[in-house]
Amino acid sequence: MRCADILNRMPDAMLREMEASGFFAEKLKQGHRLQDILTSPSMLRFTFESLHRMEKEALGIIVRHIGYEPFDDARLEKCGEGAVSGAELRFGLIRLRQRGIVFALRKTWGEHVYIIPSDTYPVWQSLVLPGPFTEDDSVPDERVRAWHGNGLGLAGDLFALLTYIARNELPLTQKGTLHKRHVQKITEQLQLQRCDLSGLQLKYAHQDAYPPAFAVVLDIALRLGLIRQDIEKIRLNTGPLGAWLRMPRETMDLALYKLWTQIYVPSPLWIGQAAAALRFVPPGKWFPLGRIAEWLNEHELRDGGASGEDAIKEFVERWLGPLAGFGWVELGQTEEDGTPVFRWTIRPDPTETMEAGLDELGKHDADDRFFVQPDFEIVVPWTVPFDVRWELECMADAQQIDRVSTYRLSRESLARAMENGRTMEEVLRFLQMRAKYGIPEHVEQTLAEWGMRYGQMRFAEVTLLRVDDAGTAAEIAGHPECAAYLFAAVGDRDFIVLPEHIRHLMQALEKHGYHPRKTVEKAGESPSYTFPRLETGCAGESAGDLEPASEANHSRGLIYSRFAVQYYEIEDKWPKPEDIYPRLQEVPSMWLKDLRSYHASTRKELMQKAIEWRALVLLRRNGGETLFAPRTVRESGGSWSVSGWDRIREISLSPEQWEEMQLILPGINDK
Repeated sequence: MRCADILNRMPDAMLREMEASGFFAEKLKQGHRLQDILTSPSMLRFTFESLHRMEKEALGIIVRHIGYEPFDDARLEKCGEGAVSGAELRFGLIRLRQRGIVFALRKTWGEHVYIIPSDTYPVWQSLVLPGPFTEDDSVPDERVRAWHGNGLGLAGDLFALLTYIARNELPLTQKGTLHKRHVQKITEQLQLQRCDLSGLQLKYAHQDAYPPAFAVVLDIALRLGLIRQDIEKIRLNTGPLGAWLRMPRETMDLALYKLWTQIYVPSPLWIGQAAAALRFVPPGKWFPLGRIAEWLNEHELRDGGASGEDAIKEFVERWLGPLAGFGWVELGQTEEDGTPVFRWTIRPDPTETMEAGLDELGKHDADDRFFVQPDFEIVVPWTVPFDVRWELECMADAQQIDRVSTYRLSRESLARAMENGRTMEEVLRFLQMRAKYGIPEHVEQTLAEWGMRYGQMRFAEVTLLRVDDAGTAAEIAGHPECAAYLFAAVGDRDFIVLPEHIRHLMQALEKHGYHPRKTVEKAGESPSYTFPRLETGCAGESAGDLEPASEANHSRGLIYSRFAVQYYEIEDKWPKPEDIYPRLQEVPSMWLKDLRSYHASTRKELMQKAIEWRALVLLRRNGGETLFAPRTVRESGGSWSVSGWDRIREISLSPEQWEEMQLILPGINDK
């Protein structure tokens, strides 16, 4: 769950209280937005430097042992056992919540779970655990042989799905799935392969009907709101569609990457931690994968998982491989010794920490031009944006889709464009504006001739064949095969056609070089097009209006999440340190003020209270002072002892082994 999703659901009273606190109030007065204060890497670095010891300890334990996963108090204390007392952790957690670093969610039955927002966790991890790579670790391009990339990536596969829907009716079966033939045809057009996703073990709706690659692309389209599925069929959503297709490619890839990290949470934990560490690796440069395994070892993050080459293999299968299939990462190996390497082809985090290497990516440069060849082929470079490709899909036949794609103009493809409301003048103007070296003269003449043949006649609801000029009407009437299906002439340009003859007449007209519109005009209605005009189908929409990774879109998808935290309620009140210590007022104040000597029975009572609150006891023993975290009190034969941890080791003490003691409550009287 992203920070923005949480803030949007937070009660107004909590937001106001948060904004009124010292740190936030100061930053807000300086003109910063609350969301920016909570998510900007530079702001988070400033916050990290100001954290109290117990806040840093709690954050460190969360980052190292829990990561991006939701957790409860019991798991946090278990992870910190032997290093930090339970009361210190709970106090640190309260302060982290007050600072907007950790947020509390409430399950249906009232229990709390806590999370670090998915968009800020990589930043906190980078501050607690410095990343695995430096500039010195990069490998020069000339030493690398790339072996895994993916053409237009997930954005291209998503586009393939959208254009297929534009060309085809997609009714649903009684089970609510697409027919098998459509699934198969769409899957054949996808560059994403089953093997790219084999390590993910995805769980999703209709798993028996949809292969993984198809399910992922369909899931993305549903979550983005580009398509909608009702009880009858799958349809395009023209408004969001136009906003999406007009996005710059780098913005589109970033939105898809963020959405993917919302959909899929990698497992086991160390893979997610390694994935987060890569978010701040400079893009466009090759780095050795072996360094990731070393980093995991240095910080003891694998928790008994794979090591060395096995760890790298598992990391590729469960994370980098799918990213390469989506077109966001390239994988390769060095020429000299076959060392596995990788590099980003996108910017996974557009922050000031990732400016290095951006010029090397060759990203979208607003060049929407292509090349029209003398043989009617159109060559489309990678830089041509998807809104331009949408028009090409409408007026030309795709031959090859890859980093360099090719389309071919034909009489049939031109008719398809006109069936979708484009005029011949619009088609020629579109090609003239974007053909880098113009349109070959004979290609332009042929297109104009095809256009003249198309649409001179059309079928009306009254079952009239309507012809634009009398000369063409006379030609039609003079063809015996066509005339056989003309019931009667109406004036010198129109003919009545019986309904049962329309299909036969259409075939005869096409056979003789005429191409009537296949749509039948209806009085008072505008024609419906499968390829909507993006400029008219998207009024009021812009790329900035589209929030593809928003929490609200999760319910649209097919893929099941490991953690359904988006369905929990946001906790509606801020905690206080006193909440950690129920009935605090009943404890004698002298226990908290300073070191004192007590009777053995009082010593036991104080220790039991410390155990109840998971607090600390300051002991004076052997001429020095020791912080002691008691765990259990044991009684035997009229005497008792207490076992616990003294920051170094587990020890057991009898009451005569210390002189004085003081109850230490983190957040109340800690030093």
